[in-house]
Amino acid sequence: MTGIGTPVPRLLFLLLISLLPAVSSKEPCVPSVIAKRSFTSIPVGGALSLNCSVIHCGPGSWSGEWGRSDLDNFSPLNLSDDRVQVTVIPVRETQTTLQLTIQNIMYNDSGEYQCRVIGTELNISNMGHKTNVTVTGKEQAY
Repeated sequence: MTGIGTPVPRLLFLLLISLLPAVSSKEPCVPSVIAKRSFTSIPVGGALSLNCSVIHCGPGSWSGEWGRSDLDNFSPLNLSDDRVQVTVIPVRETQTTLQLTIQNIMYNDSGEYQCRVIGTELNISNMGHKTNVTVTGKEQAY
């Protein structure tokens, strides 16, 4: 007897069925941010560099930005300021590093910085941990 009832074809049938994509509805993608809570001190006139890792659902599925947090109010950084730059560094198809660089740091740059990612599918945002930046006295010459 051959067909579904025999052991080998039945195993082959079950294996093929398990490889097919599920018919159930796909869960929406919600991107996330991986960033550690930290503290850093930068001398006035120096350069600040912060990174956060964004886990997302592939190209075009997200947007991200760096900002400052004051009493839990997030304010995106002004990228038209020549001192401020955000670089997008692809890591994998679903992971990207957002690198914030601020050149010629000033005292008023002290504060809490945070990375935010927004999923385009559901317009849901997630925030990374805050990094507390303190700008200190003049840069030391060595």
